[in-house]
Amino acid sequence: MNLERLELFCQVVDRGGFTAAAEHLYLTQSAVSQYVKALEEQVGSELLVREGRRVYPTEAGQVIYQAAKEVARVWDEAQVTVTELKGAEAGASRLGASSPADYFLPPLIARFAQQHPKVRVVLNVDRPERVLDEVLRGELDFAFVASDNVPAGILAEAVRQEELVVVAAPDHALAKRLSVERSELLAQPFVCAPAGSTMRALIDGQLADLGLGERSVTLELDSAESAKLAVMSGGGLAILFRSSVERELANGALRQVHVGGLSMSHSVQLICRPKRRFSPVMRQLMEFLKVQAAA
Repeated sequence: MNLERLELFCQVVDRGGFTAAAEHLYLTQSAVSQYVKALEEQVGSELLVREGRRVYPTEAGQVIYQAAKEVARVWDEAQVTVTELKGAEAGASRLGASSPADYFLPPLIARFAQQHPKVRVVLNVDRPERVLDEVLRGELDFAFVASDNVPAGILAEAVRQEELVVVAAPDHALAKRLSVERSELLAQPFVCAPAGSTMRALIDGQLADLGLGERSVTLELDSAESAKLAVMSGGGLAILFRSSVERELANGALRQVHVGGLSMSHSVQLICRPKRRFSPVMRQLMEFLKVQAAA
Protein backbone atom coordinates (compact mmCIF):
# COMPACT_ATOMS: atom_id res chain seq x y z
CA MET A 1 0.00 0.00 0.00
CA ASN A 2 1.36 3.42 -0.98
CA LEU A 3 0.16 6.13 1.43
CA GLU A 4 1.37 8.90 -0.88
CA ARG A 5 -0.80 7.64 -3.74
CA LEU A 6 -3.84 7.45 -1.46
CA GLU A 7 -3.30 10.97 -0.13
CA LEU A 8 -2.85 12.37 -3.62
CA PHE A 9 -5.96 10.56 -4.90
CA CYS A 10 -7.99 12.09 -2.04
CA GLN A 11 -6.72 15.56 -2.96
CA VAL A 12 -7.88 15.09 -6.56
CA VAL A 13 -11.35 14.04 -5.36
CA ASP A 14 -11.59 16.79 -2.72
CA ARG A 15 -10.51 19.52 -5.17
CA GLY A 16 -12.42 18.21 -8.16
CA GLY A 17 -9.52 17.97 -10.59
CA PHE A 18 -5.89 17.18 -11.31
CA THR A 19 -4.84 20.80 -11.81
CA ALA A 20 -6.16 22.03 -8.45
CA ALA A 21 -4.63 19.04 -6.66
CA ALA A 22 -1.29 19.59 -8.40
CA GLU A 23 -1.22 23.27 -7.43
CA HIS A 24 -2.06 22.44 -3.81
CA LEU A 25 0.67 19.78 -3.60
CA TYR A 26 3.23 21.76 -5.63
CA LEU A 27 3.46 19.01 -8.26
CA THR A 28 3.01 18.96 -12.01
CA GLN A 29 -0.33 17.85 -13.41
CA SER A 30 1.37 14.99 -15.26
CA ALA A 31 2.90 13.73 -12.01
CA VAL A 32 -0.52 13.72 -10.35
CA SER A 33 -2.00 11.84 -13.32
CA GLN A 34 0.76 9.24 -13.13
CA TYR A 35 0.18 8.67 -9.42
CA VAL A 36 -3.55 8.16 -9.96
CA LYS A 37 -2.92 5.86 -12.93
CA ALA A 38 -0.54 3.78 -10.80
CA LEU A 39 -3.20 3.51 -8.08
CA GLU A 40 -5.81 2.43 -10.64
CA GLU A 41 -3.42 -0.25 -11.90
CA GLN A 42 -2.81 -1.39 -8.35
CA VAL A 43 -6.53 -1.84 -7.56
CA GLY A 44 -7.41 -2.95 -11.09
CA SER A 45 -10.27 -0.53 -11.65
CA GLU A 46 -11.00 2.95 -13.00
CA LEU A 47 -11.29 5.34 -10.06
CA LEU A 48 -12.11 8.71 -11.64
CA VAL A 49 -14.43 9.94 -14.37
CA ARG A 50 -14.48 13.40 -15.95
CA GLU A 51 -17.72 15.38 -16.24
CA GLY A 52 -17.19 18.77 -17.82
CA ARG A 53 -14.30 20.54 -16.12
CA ARG A 54 -14.42 18.43 -12.94
CA VAL A 55 -13.54 14.86 -12.10
CA TYR A 56 -15.61 12.63 -9.82
CA PRO A 57 -14.92 9.24 -8.24
CA THR A 58 -16.46 6.18 -9.84
CA GLU A 59 -18.25 3.69 -7.59
CA ALA A 60 -14.91 1.93 -7.09
CA GLY A 61 -13.23 5.29 -6.59
CA GLN A 62 -15.66 6.20 -3.83
CA VAL A 63 -14.81 2.94 -2.02
CA ILE A 64 -11.08 3.69 -2.28
CA TYR A 65 -11.65 7.32 -1.24
CA GLN A 66 -13.50 6.35 1.96
CA ALA A 67 -10.89 3.70 2.77
CA ALA A 68 -8.07 6.17 2.17
CA LYS A 69 -9.66 8.70 4.53
CA GLU A 70 -9.88 6.04 7.24
CA VAL A 71 -6.27 5.00 6.65
CA ALA A 72 -5.18 8.65 6.96
CA ARG A 73 -7.11 9.03 10.20
CA VAL A 74 -5.56 5.90 11.73
CA TRP A 75 -2.10 6.96 10.54
CA ASP A 76 -2.53 10.42 12.10
CA GLU A 77 -3.57 8.89 15.40
CA ALA A 78 -0.59 6.52 15.29
CA GLN A 79 1.73 9.48 14.79
CA VAL A 80 0.10 11.25 17.74
CA THR A 81 0.78 8.21 19.89
CA VAL A 82 4.43 8.09 18.81
CA THR A 83 4.80 11.81 19.56
CA GLU A 84 3.25 11.25 22.97
CA LEU A 85 5.70 8.45 23.71
CA LYS A 86 8.60 10.70 22.74
CA GLY A 87 7.23 13.54 24.88
CA ALA A 88 7.90 16.02 22.08
CA GLU A 89 7.05 19.71 22.44
CA ALA A 90 6.20 19.95 18.76
CA GLY A 91 3.40 18.75 16.55
CA ALA A 92 0.36 19.81 14.60
CA SER A 93 -3.31 20.15 15.36
CA ARG A 94 -6.26 20.70 13.06
CA LEU A 95 -9.30 22.21 14.71
CA GLY A 96 -12.61 23.59 13.52
CA ALA A 97 -14.82 26.55 14.29
CA SER A 98 -18.18 27.97 13.34
CA SER A 99 -19.58 31.37 14.27
CA PRO A 100 -18.90 32.90 16.75
CA ALA A 101 -15.78 30.83 17.52
CA ASP A 102 -14.19 31.91 14.23
CA TYR A 103 -14.03 35.43 15.72
CA PHE A 104 -12.76 34.81 19.26
CA LEU A 105 -10.44 31.85 18.54
CA PRO A 106 -7.80 33.37 16.17
CA PRO A 107 -6.31 35.76 18.77
CA LEU A 108 -6.20 32.93 21.32
CA ILE A 109 -4.49 30.59 18.87
CA ALA A 110 -1.96 33.31 18.02
CA ARG A 111 -1.17 33.72 21.72
CA PHE A 112 -0.67 29.97 22.11
CA ALA A 113 1.56 29.89 19.02
CA GLN A 114 3.81 32.54 20.54
CA GLN A 115 4.27 30.32 23.59
CA HIS A 116 4.76 27.15 21.51
CA PRO A 117 6.57 28.18 18.29
CA LYS A 118 7.13 24.57 17.15
CA VAL A 119 3.42 23.78 17.13
CA ARG A 120 1.52 24.08 13.83
CA VAL A 121 -2.18 24.87 14.19
CA VAL A 122 -4.67 24.74 11.31
CA LEU A 123 -8.10 26.30 11.87
CA ASN A 124 -10.91 25.17 9.57
CA VAL A 125 -13.92 27.55 9.58
CA ASP A 126 -17.24 26.24 8.25
CA ARG A 127 -20.95 25.88 8.98
CA PRO A 128 -21.70 24.06 12.28
CA GLU A 129 -23.11 20.99 10.55
CA ARG A 130 -19.99 20.62 8.41
CA VAL A 131 -17.65 21.08 11.39
CA LEU A 132 -19.58 18.48 13.40
CA ASP A 133 -19.34 16.01 10.52
CA GLU A 134 -15.59 16.54 10.12
CA VAL A 135 -15.02 15.94 13.85
CA LEU A 136 -17.15 12.80 13.67
CA ARG A 137 -15.11 11.49 10.72
CA GLY A 138 -11.84 12.25 12.50
CA GLU A 139 -10.72 14.94 10.05
CA LEU A 140 -10.55 17.53 12.86
CA ASP A 141 -8.97 16.96 16.27
CA PHE A 142 -11.56 19.09 18.05
CA ALA A 143 -13.76 22.11 17.37
CA PHE A 144 -15.84 24.92 18.85
CA VAL A 145 -19.44 25.20 17.64
CA ALA A 146 -22.77 26.68 18.67
CA SER A 147 -25.33 24.00 17.88
CA ASP A 148 -28.36 22.26 19.36
CA ASN A 149 -27.77 19.12 17.29
CA VAL A 150 -24.55 17.45 18.42
CA PRO A 151 -24.76 13.87 17.09
CA ALA A 152 -24.15 10.73 19.10
CA GLY A 153 -20.51 9.74 19.09
CA ILE A 154 -19.23 13.22 19.89
CA LEU A 155 -18.34 14.59 23.32
CA ALA A 156 -19.60 18.14 23.88
CA GLU A 157 -18.74 20.54 26.70
CA ALA A 158 -20.20 24.05 26.99
CA VAL A 159 -17.28 26.46 27.47
CA ARG A 160 -18.73 29.90 26.75
CA GLN A 161 -22.07 31.67 26.74
CA GLU A 162 -22.36 34.01 23.77
CA GLU A 163 -24.91 36.84 23.57
CA LEU A 164 -27.03 37.33 20.45
CA VAL A 165 -27.73 40.95 19.54
CA VAL A 166 -29.95 42.76 17.07
CA VAL A 167 -27.92 45.06 14.82
CA ALA A 168 -28.80 47.72 12.25
CA ALA A 169 -27.10 50.27 10.04
CA PRO A 170 -26.34 53.55 11.88
CA ASP A 171 -28.96 55.45 9.88
CA HIS A 172 -31.73 52.88 10.48
CA ALA A 173 -34.75 54.38 12.25
CA LEU A 174 -34.66 51.85 15.10
CA ALA A 175 -30.92 52.35 15.68
CA LYS A 176 -31.55 55.95 16.72
CA ARG A 177 -33.90 55.00 19.56
CA LEU A 178 -32.98 54.06 23.13
CA SER A 179 -35.42 51.16 23.20
CA VAL A 180 -37.74 49.34 20.81
CA GLU A 181 -40.86 47.28 21.51
CA ARG A 182 -40.69 43.62 20.57
CA SER A 183 -43.73 43.95 18.30
CA GLU A 184 -41.92 46.65 16.31
CA LEU A 185 -39.00 44.32 15.70
CA LEU A 186 -40.97 41.80 13.66
CA ALA A 187 -42.34 44.53 11.40
CA GLN A 188 -38.83 45.10 10.03
CA PRO A 189 -37.09 43.25 7.17
CA PHE A 190 -34.35 40.85 8.31
CA VAL A 191 -31.10 39.51 6.90
CA CYS A 192 -30.86 35.87 8.04
CA ALA A 193 -28.92 32.67 7.65
CA PRO A 194 -30.44 30.30 5.04
CA ALA A 195 -33.52 28.30 5.96
CA GLY A 196 -32.52 24.84 7.17
CA SER A 197 -29.15 25.99 8.51
CA THR A 198 -28.10 25.51 12.14
CA MET A 199 -27.81 29.26 12.73
CA ARG A 200 -31.30 29.95 11.35
CA ALA A 201 -32.87 27.19 13.46
CA LEU A 202 -31.03 28.37 16.56
CA ILE A 203 -32.28 31.97 16.33
CA ASP A 204 -35.81 31.09 15.15
CA GLY A 205 -36.10 28.69 18.08
CA GLN A 206 -35.09 31.35 20.59
CA LEU A 207 -37.51 33.87 19.12
CA ALA A 208 -40.30 31.30 19.30
CA ASP A 209 -39.46 30.58 22.95
CA LEU A 210 -39.86 34.32 23.63
CA GLY A 211 -43.31 34.27 22.03
CA LEU A 212 -42.26 36.09 18.86
CA GLY A 213 -43.64 34.93 15.53
CA GLU A 214 -41.87 34.63 12.20
CA ARG A 215 -39.71 37.45 10.93
CA SER A 216 -39.96 39.09 7.53
CA VAL A 217 -36.87 37.67 5.81
CA THR A 218 -35.77 39.60 2.74
CA LEU A 219 -32.25 38.25 2.35
CA GLU A 220 -30.60 34.91 3.27
CA LEU A 221 -26.81 34.87 3.56
CA ASP A 222 -24.51 32.07 4.67
CA SER A 223 -21.96 33.94 6.80
CA ALA A 224 -21.81 36.59 9.49
CA GLU A 225 -19.48 38.68 7.33
CA SER A 226 -21.89 38.82 4.39
CA ALA A 227 -24.81 39.49 6.74
CA LYS A 228 -22.97 42.45 8.28
CA LEU A 229 -22.22 43.92 4.87
CA ALA A 230 -25.86 43.59 3.86
CA VAL A 231 -27.05 45.28 7.07
CA MET A 232 -24.55 48.12 6.67
CA SER A 233 -25.85 48.60 3.12
CA GLY A 234 -29.43 49.00 4.34
CA GLY A 235 -30.62 45.43 3.79
CA GLY A 236 -32.45 45.29 7.11
CA LEU A 237 -31.82 44.07 10.65
CA ALA A 238 -29.83 41.00 11.67
CA ILE A 239 -29.44 38.92 14.83
CA LEU A 240 -25.79 37.91 15.24
CA PHE A 241 -23.42 36.77 17.95
CA ARG A 242 -21.82 39.68 19.77
CA SER A 243 -18.29 38.39 19.08
CA SER A 244 -18.94 38.64 15.35
CA VAL A 245 -20.00 42.31 15.50
CA GLU A 246 -17.83 43.72 18.32
CA ARG A 247 -15.51 45.55 15.92
CA GLU A 248 -18.35 47.14 13.95
CA LEU A 249 -20.21 48.17 17.10
CA ALA A 250 -17.03 49.73 18.45
CA ASN A 251 -16.24 51.76 15.31
CA GLY A 252 -19.86 52.77 14.63
CA ALA A 253 -20.31 50.78 11.40
CA LEU A 254 -23.23 49.00 13.09
CA ARG A 255 -25.56 49.92 15.95
CA GLN A 256 -27.18 47.60 18.44
CA VAL A 257 -30.96 47.79 18.54
CA HIS A 258 -32.06 47.49 22.18
CA VAL A 259 -35.35 45.63 22.35
CA GLY A 260 -37.37 45.68 25.55
CA GLY A 261 -37.63 42.25 27.17
CA LEU A 262 -35.49 40.58 24.52
CA SER A 263 -32.48 38.65 25.83
CA MET A 264 -30.91 35.87 23.77
CA SER A 265 -27.74 33.83 24.10
CA HIS A 266 -26.38 30.41 23.23
CA SER A 267 -23.56 28.24 24.50
CA VAL A 268 -20.43 27.57 22.47
CA GLN A 269 -19.36 23.95 22.87
CA LEU A 270 -15.99 22.26 22.68
CA ILE A 271 -16.49 19.02 20.77
CA CYS A 272 -14.27 16.01 20.04
CA ARG A 273 -14.44 12.26 19.48
CA PRO A 274 -14.36 10.34 22.79
CA LYS A 275 -11.50 8.03 21.68
CA ARG A 276 -9.40 10.66 19.95
CA ARG A 277 -5.74 10.45 21.01
CA PHE A 278 -4.02 13.75 21.77
CA SER A 279 -0.33 14.46 22.14
CA PRO A 280 0.68 16.52 25.21
CA VAL A 281 0.90 19.68 23.12
CA MET A 282 -2.49 19.09 21.47
CA ARG A 283 -4.04 18.62 24.90
CA GLN A 284 -2.35 21.80 26.10
CA LEU A 285 -3.83 23.66 23.13
CA MET A 286 -7.33 22.33 23.81
CA GLU A 287 -7.17 23.17 27.52
CA PHE A 288 -5.69 26.61 26.81
CA LEU A 289 -8.43 27.51 24.33
CA LYS A 290 -11.15 26.15 26.61
CA VAL A 291 -10.00 28.24 29.57
CA GLN A 292 -9.37 31.39 27.52
CA ALA A 293 -12.68 31.14 25.66
CA ALA A 294 -14.52 31.04 28.99
CA ALA A 295 -12.66 34.07 30.39
